[in-house]
Amino acid sequence: MQFKNNDTMVSFRIPTDVDARMDWISDQKWTDKSSIYRDAVRKYLKENQDFFTEDYVHLNQHLQPNF
Repeated sequence: MQFKNNDTMVSFRIPTDVDARMDWISDQKWTDKSSIYRDAVRKYLKENQDFFTEDYVHLNQHLQPNF
């Protein structure tokens, strides 16, 4: 997979059984697990878009770490 300028690589820990389910789903859809995880994140963001309004993000910026 080639990254585009607007892509960000992320890493997170998940339970082994969740990963096994994602692997099974990817086999059923003839794709890779990365695609399944990206679709899951997109679905979560779409279902919770009220948390990502400009006002909400601006009001909660102080909670973000400054690296």
